[in-house]
Amino acid sequence: MGRRGQPDIRAVIARQLDADYIAATNATFAAIQRDNLAASVASLEERARQLQEQGARFTPDDPALIALRTDFDAALVRHQQRISDIALNVQELGVTEAQTLTLQKALLGIPDGLAGPIRAAWNNPDPAALARLVSYTSSPAFDASLARFGTGIAGMAQNVILGGVAAGWGPLRTARELRRVVQGLPIVYSNSLMRSLQLNSYRDATTLQTVANADILEGSIRIAALDLRTCAACIALHGTFLAVGERVDDHRNGRCDSVPIVKGRGRNIQTGPEWFDTLSPAEQTRLAPFRATPAKLNALNAGVVQWPDFVQQGVDPLFGEVVSEASLSGILGEGAKQFYVRQ
Repeated sequence: MGRRGQPDIRAVIARQLDADYIAATNATFAAIQRDNLAASVASLEERARQLQEQGARFTPDDPALIALRTDFDAALVRHQQRISDIALNVQELGVTEAQTLTLQKALLGIPDGLAGPIRAAWNNPDPAALARLVSYTSSPAFDASLARFGTGIAGMAQNVILGGVAAGWGPLRTARELRRVVQGLPIVYSNSLMRSLQLNSYRDATTLQTVANADILEGSIRIAALDLRTCAACIALHGTFLAVGERVDDHRNGRCDSVPIVKGRGRNIQTGPEWFDTLSPAEQTRLAPFRATPAKLNALNAGVVQWPDFVQQGVDPLFGEVVSEASLSGILGEGAKQFYVRQ
């Protein structure tokens, strides 16, 4: 148990969800990382140095740019196939993890002597039925997400080229930005898609587990990771009640989970804002939402913004209903400007 009766769900996530995900995707991500077009990038950078010495700039029809784009397009096709090959396994992984972890989470904090009857009464839905209900990889939206390897990321490379030319970038800057896109974005996008697939499948299957056990559960408590990367919306929602059958909606790469409440065994879980209040001012400023936008912390401390204001509802084309962190201007409009300079 964590501070003030909070289950150490973060340890559960780190021990199984993270480890399983790494095991399922590591080989694929390593292959994508190795396929980094090093020779093509090196040729582009050599061409950039030549242009720099000549006082010239890249043009869109430069042979080095065309060669890099051709090689990159081919690499993106390979990346797309690699991700497609592991997607179903990652989805099934999330479903399997829910079957294992939901009962474990329900038993957190319950004395061993009282856990036996709960285990005996616990219902595990049919795995085949779960697989039919959690079916992201067979949806057109998933195909569209995969297609971004051939359109979205390739388009970003083209935007760097055209945008750099239009903005008058020097050749070295153009080459540097293209290296970032070509060698960085495929792995970032792959990880975001697969991690979100695993966790959404896990959360969906967890919801179905709780529905199957509605006779012994009264609901769940939403839990965030509560670390430096946790967004303000997830901090705000940490510790809130979810009815049986209510899913944990989260943003892509979101790491929120839930802890079931067994009937008659209420939970005393510290809320996210309560946790935040235990941090020192220096620790608060290091949290991702306030490190990136100090004005949000200024507005929060001034009492103009409340924690629920950071929660923004939306719809992801693949994963359905999501929550994300609202911008300060989205909350306050023109009134946000005063908080960007500390008073």
